[in-house]
Amino acid sequence: MIIDTIRNSNLYENLGPNFVASFNYLRYLPTEMPPGVHWLNDSVKVIVSEYDTKPREDTKWEAHRNVIDIQFCASGVETTEWMPKIGLAPITDYNPEKDVEYYDKTITGIALKVGNGVFAVFFPDDVHRPCQIADGQRGKIKKVTIKISI
Repeated sequence: MIIDTIRNSNLYENLGPNFVASFNYLRYLPTEMPPGVHWLNDSVKVIVSEYDTKPREDTKWEAHRNVIDIQFCASGVETTEWMPKIGLAPITDYNPEKDVEYYDKTITGIALKVGNGVFAVFFPDDVHRPCQIADGQRGKIKKVTIKISI
């Protein structure tokens, strides 16, 4: 897992050309970003979503096997929890179409705030629980999630 500011994103470009493309996109976000999916290249999918943050109990722990997630709130701030996947057992079967499996909601992880220029990167060995209320208040989020196929 990586958490840092978009200002420092060039530090992670040595992870490969798909990280270069992803961070260039985030640094120069288009003014108009309607919700939806588009591709930067064959291996990099961009998902733009808009939603209201939720109470912690209404969110889910998730992990992916075949993608690395870069999560960036273009507007708003949310709490995302993180923890290493090692030793955790999924509570659902792996869904290969969505590349996701879910984990026990009673687990407590490390809370991170994503927004105001802060991004998070989640690798297949990480579980994460996004979309949570930050600072005790619901908020409107416009989020860019980049999925790098591995």
